[in-house]
Amino acid sequence: MADGVWGAVRGFDPSAAQGIRQALADRAAGLSSFQAKLGAARQLPGWQGPGKEAASGSFVEPLGYLAEARSATEQADAKVGDFAEAMGRLRARAVEVEAMAQSAGFSVGADGSIRDSYALAGLVGSLSPADRARYEQVRVELPAEVSAVLAQAKEAESRAVAGLRAAGNLAAVRQLGAAASQLAAEGSGDDLVLYVEGPHQPDGVNHDSNFQKVVDLIDGAQKSIDMTMYHLDDQNMEDALVHAAQRGVNVRVVLDTRGETKKNQAAYDYLTQNGVHVVWDSANTSADPDTANKLAYYHQKTVTVDGDTAAIMSGNAVERDYKTTRDFVVFDRNKNDVAAIQETFNHDFAGTGDKKFAPPTGDNLTWSPTTAKSNTLALIDGAKHTLHIENEEMASPDIVDHLVQAAQRGVAVQVTMTNNPSYYDELDKLTAAGVDVHLFARSGDTYIHAKDIVADGTNAYVGSINFSENSMTNNRELGVITDDVDVVSGIDSTTNNDFSRGYTYKPSAPSGGSGS
Repeated sequence: MADGVWGAVRGFDPSAAQGIRQALADRAAGLSSFQAKLGAARQLPGWQGPGKEAASGSFVEPLGYLAEARSATEQADAKVGDFAEAMGRLRARAVEVEAMAQSAGFSVGADGSIRDSYALAGLVGSLSPADRARYEQVRVELPAEVSAVLAQAKEAESRAVAGLRAAGNLAAVRQLGAAASQLAAEGSGDDLVLYVEGPHQPDGVNHDSNFQKVVDLIDGAQKSIDMTMYHLDDQNMEDALVHAAQRGVNVRVVLDTRGETKKNQAAYDYLTQNGVHVVWDSANTSADPDTANKLAYYHQKTVTVDGDTAAIMSGNAVERDYKTTRDFVVFDRNKNDVAAIQETFNHDFAGTGDKKFAPPTGDNLTWSPTTAKSNTLALIDGAKHTLHIENEEMASPDIVDHLVQAAQRGVAVQVTMTNNPSYYDELDKLTAAGVDVHLFARSGDTYIHAKDIVADGTNAYVGSINFSENSMTNNRELGVITDDVDVVSGIDSTTNNDFSRGYTYKPSAPSGGSGS
């Protein structure tokens, strides 16, 4: 579970778990019956006697499988029961914690955040001595109480999900495994939900690791999955795609060929051999003889499920990078956005997604090679007070010029990157104009792969688009530009946290130097 689970704990419905347990019990009974019938068949005269040992032995493997499947199902049933019992206790405890909070002017949000009403209203100083003492006591104790409920809920869900996965009950995994904030968004009609990936994630954001939320989305697919991926090397995600295909979901994948053919070949082979429809991108397969119309790279990283939810990622699905790499993923349920992504994917999958095709922009989308550059520059130019930026690259002269102009008109501009001598000239120009640049060492525990901008704390971009001319004008790239409060806040909190942990860039730092 991610931040946002407090509301799920408070609203937990035991009947959902009871329905899953009944389905598991029915499945265990069916497996047991089949196992008994197969075992009885093995004893029939036709399978006995001289020369029949090999034939009789052929029953051993399926009987063993049935026994294991039944055992896994029974264990899953027990784990779901434990989960329901734990959630019942936690719901009661959450009610008590909320009562304690309210007694001292605090409240607990659906995401577990704590609101201090007295402090916000400037009333703390006017409290009576007794009320002030109660206020101070609760102020100290409340965070630990909330954290304890959240931690126990996450542990209970993790155990239940592990049991359900072992039993192969993916539908139930989706029901229990989806993040509480995701479920809350569906219920409230929110179109966009942001998750933070990588190390050192700040408090108050929706946490994820290893793009597990994307895997959960794949696991829950009922009809279709469409993936466009620059680099795919994540066995967990690849297995999820294969399992979806095996249960009848139409799974289609477009992989980059120009930049990542060798790295993607293993994933291409594994997926195609297991029922997934995979094509190389149209930069290589387009039949258009005019090479000027072909896209350079397919750097987009997107997964769309059942035509209603798209996961728009800044990072590649590369398992070895997850531990140290800062990235984001936005779950987009806006109908116009998803339809635009689907239409573009259909062109790319068919090999017709070249530069002649202009992807629809939906309500929140920015695409390369069509709208990315103009939208990015407009976002920078519209800032009046602050610009908080992370990117892997700083190679675009236009981006640098517009950031310089922003700083010169009084905007406080901060840039966070991983140290790369290739961009020292551009960083020199930025710092000379008053831009604050912080870097991470390439050998450190944080690699800035994210591509994001937050302007004035009210508007943000996040997606796959780097600050290079190739990325903005020649590639297939996708990002989101939004004023959604939660998305903007999540990006800004993370970017500020990263900036605070980086070291100050010193102009003309020697190649490979730390600048510290």
